Amino acid sequence: MTRADEVRLTITADRTTGLSAHEQVRLQVLAHLATGRLAAGDLVPEAAELAARSGLPTETVRRAYDELERAGVLTVDADALHVAQVPTTLPTGELRTAAVRLVTWARDAGLDDDAILDLVRRALLGLPAPVPDEPSVPSPRTPFEVPERRAGADD
Repeated sequence: MTRADEVRLTITADRTTGLSAHEQVRLQVLAHLATGRLAAGDLVPEAAELAARSGLPTETVRRAYDELERAGVLTVDADALHVAQVPTTLPTGELRTAAVRLVTWARDAGLDDDAILDLVRRALLGLPAPVPDEPSVPSPRTPFEVPERRAGADD
């Protein structure tokens, strides 16, 4: 596998989340694994390259990579960093905690659920945050509506 075969990762860090930047990088790499964007054997960008593309310090990305390597997720082979394995158990508890923090922070900032979902969709698509009066990104699915519970039903 050559450098041309390297997976192009999109990583961002948000200082307002309460999570350290290296932890955000680590969780985003795991999220790329969970979604299939990264697979076993894939070549991962060098820390300096990913840091430069993401606007993060190289040491931040290197620290996240080191933790993933110690966990057996990444491995160095022939001076290149590869995905060693896709974890069978992803840190869903950690990801849920991060999601709850995001929702709480966004609601505290005055965003409603539609605006929060729009921000998440934009992040998944690699789009920038919306500017005022810009239309939102449409949902790929129809919103799920919970039917009203009738009095006496299942009581």
